[in-house]
Amino acid sequence: MKGEELTNVCQAVSHGGKRYVRECSSNTEGEVIRCCGSTLKVQVGTREENWSPEECEGLPPEEETSH
Repeated sequence: MKGEELTNVCQAVSHGGKRYVRECSSNTEGEVIRCCGSTLKVQVGTREENWSPEECEGLPPEEETSH
């Protein structure tokens, strides 16, 4: 994820919206809780992880409902 998609996710999260992403190499999904410079802070279950946006893809709204 980069460019406009990353900007949209970060803006939505900073305004209280929920956005979910998938980390492509591990196929792990989580909720973006904060954008921190060049990383995404992602809630995965009960833990927080730092993911590189370049290694992630945004999930469409219909996939977000499973969280």
